[in-house]
Amino acid sequence: MTDADYRAHLEGRFKVVSSRELSEDQAGALLDDLRAAAGQPKPAFSAKRASGKFAPVLQALWIAAYNLGIVEKPDDAAMLAFVKRQCKVDHDRFMVDGEAARPAIEGLKAWIAREAGVEWVSGADAGRRNKLRVLAAIDRRIRWAGLAGFDMGSFATLEGFGKLEDCTDRQLDKLAAKMGAVLRRQQEIGGANG
Repeated sequence: MTDADYRAHLEGRFKVVSSRELSEDQAGALLDDLRAAAGQPKPAFSAKRASGKFAPVLQALWIAAYNLGIVEKPDDAAMLAFVKRQCKVDHDRFMVDGEAARPAIEGLKAWIAREAGVEWVSGADAGRRNKLRVLAAIDRRIRWAGLAGFDMGSFATLEGFGKLEDCTDRQLDKLAAKMGAVLRRQQEIGGANG
């Protein structure tokens, strides 16, 4: 494609004279057009699925918020709507560095801290320690929601997880999901009675 063809394409398709004038969505469409012109296949992408560099962190925080009964939907589409509000980008794939992702990550952490009392830690083994703090917060919220006799340790044993200190990170995630389901059911009961 010559420079003249490129400029004509910009004007014809997007009504701009420079790619600097394109929105993020238009820039993505332009890249798709250029790939197609070069004979390259369009990359597999879903606007409803997180796929950026920071997707794993955002998804983990979003699922924690879901298990804590803070957000209603655990899916990426709901999380991406939050990301769009916080970071003013249409998709997490546009957050290419920590500075761009910080508003969404810190916003989620602050929201979870405010709503559920999770005190985030950093440093060595922070991931595991934060998982345990989320579990403790789910435990508190279950009791606040009306199951005063709920005991996380007993629940973990009954569900086949054994002692918390012996659980792998994956097992802690599964336990959080099971406890989150208990919490959401209890919140529904409380909401119906309240």
